[in-house]
Amino acid sequence: MKKRTGTGALVVLVLALATLAKAQETVNGGMVVLGPLRSNGSSAVVDFTGAATTAPVKSGTLAARPGTCGVGQMYFATDAAAGQNLSYCTPPGNWTGMSGGSSGPCKLASALGFALDGSDETALLNTTFANYYTAGGGCLAIDAGKTLRADDQITMPAASANSTQNGVGGKTPWIRITGAGGAFFAFGPSFLAGGSTLDLRYKSSGISAFQGGPKLIGVGAGVLELDHITVTTGAASDCATFLMTTVTAPFFHDLTISGTGCNGGVVLGGSSGITSPYPANSPLTTAVTGWFQGYGGMLDNIKLVGIGNATAPAILMQSQVNQFLVRHLWIGLGGSANAYMLNGGGSYSSSPGAAIDIEGHGPGTDANRSNVIEEGIIEMGGARGVPGIDYNCGVKLHYATQNTITAVGFYDGNGSTAAFCGDSTAVWNKIDKSNYVDTTGSTMLNSTWSANNYMPWRTIGFFFDGGGMPLSGTTTRCSLAGFAGAINQFTMAADQAGSATVTVKAVPLGSYTGPGSASDISNGGEFLSGASWKQDSTLAGWSYAGINPAAGPISSNTMVCFTLSNPSGITWLSGGIQLWEGR
Repeated sequence: MKKRTGTGALVVLVLALATLAKAQETVNGGMVVLGPLRSNGSSAVVDFTGAATTAPVKSGTLAARPGTCGVGQMYFATDAAAGQNLSYCTPPGNWTGMSGGSSGPCKLASALGFALDGSDETALLNTTFANYYTAGGGCLAIDAGKTLRADDQITMPAASANSTQNGVGGKTPWIRITGAGGAFFAFGPSFLAGGSTLDLRYKSSGISAFQGGPKLIGVGAGVLELDHITVTTGAASDCATFLMTTVTAPFFHDLTISGTGCNGGVVLGGSSGITSPYPANSPLTTAVTGWFQGYGGMLDNIKLVGIGNATAPAILMQSQVNQFLVRHLWIGLGGSANAYMLNGGGSYSSSPGAAIDIEGHGPGTDANRSNVIEEGIIEMGGARGVPGIDYNCGVKLHYATQNTITAVGFYDGNGSTAAFCGDSTAVWNKIDKSNYVDTTGSTMLNSTWSANNYMPWRTIGFFFDGGGMPLSGTTTRCSLAGFAGAINQFTMAADQAGSATVTVKAVPLGSYTGPGSASDISNGGEFLSGASWKQDSTLAGWSYAGINPAAGPISSNTMVCFTLSNPSGITWLSGGIQLWEGR
């Protein structure tokens, strides 16, 4: 018989060790790993969720951050701006700082050390923005239901000026101020419960044209985003302008800007070059007079209440404001009894001014071009007859061309107010039939508005031809109005000076049995006397005429007839009535 060996015992020992290997291990005390600590395999798990604290990222000062790195490494800079501490290594050998821009994380003001107790916190606010600028961007979130107050001017940080078109200093940081919402109700400020407020009180030594403001200004290359807050001022006598940018592109949206009844609202671009003679070119500059360079910016879903004074109305668009979007605005209770308004050549008038004012740099390519204003409400205020809160104009244009204004409603004006104001420098602008002027007496256009703009006019015309012989007798011509609108002008012109009467008549198509079935709507007709043309925009006694005709507008499918009588000394006569389509 062979002698037995210890094989069986060995098997038992191996199985026991295997069981121990599969069990969890607990390490009491510190364990230092000098080599790589890795987890391998499809079932491998590294779980630190049960730890009381973790420090998974190498940390130190920004200056101590390693010069080289491998993809996937991270570094926490203890001395960087809050929210900007973490850096990533991608691509190999290059650190990328975590961006705090529009899409980056926002840091609550309370977490950054703001007291939010009604005290002046200008210094910390300016320091925070300086840190954001150095880090390449950042986002400050004002706590819900809290107010951040700044008594001094807030100047968004900027590099020194240069004259290139690549941006001042070549840096394009995105800085954002956000919060929990900002809203108002009806005709006065009624702050949203739980909302966030930025209380800007600077008013002392700023630009005189802006009543000592602006309170917050951005002049460097980059983007400034303000959203979901109420911007207001706690000083009862404060009329200073709130916000201004020149080179900085503003993205202001979902805001309430609430003033004391005389504050300026938002200013885009400086005044450089507005007065004659106009310089051919102007370099970019960080001065507040510098031309606007924030192309592609926008103002969207903003309520401006108690806004409008002097040279800074609710919105003022100065030199080189092009390709800018203004939409979804509510503007009301603006103006100032002693306000004056920037107008032609940089002079000032004594009127309260416009709610929105576009003031271009000069003629031609120096005009403010290709801006869009759409879908808003402007409370003119004139119908209320309350001094100091009236706008004399809804949208004013000076050295402005090819701008588009649609779907804006103008309310509560009176006979001294106009929805649109302009002069011979404002041409080729597009005003369509979607704009609305209510029934309180305001006019659509002021007396100096240029005819060289694209307006929602449609014409129903007539032509009487004597075939080279003098016109005589009585003749009627009828045309179908295939659209609805209020009559705003009558025009007739002949081949030479002479006389004639043209009576305008109308009848619904369903009741039309011939020219005799039409009734006079022109108060006895229009008279040409010893002249070659006549144009009448007053239309005294006309039906279906004026901005608010008592009889309403001419309806679609109306037969409009023109009767010529008593012609003398002319061989042909043409003309028509001009309608504001959709009115």
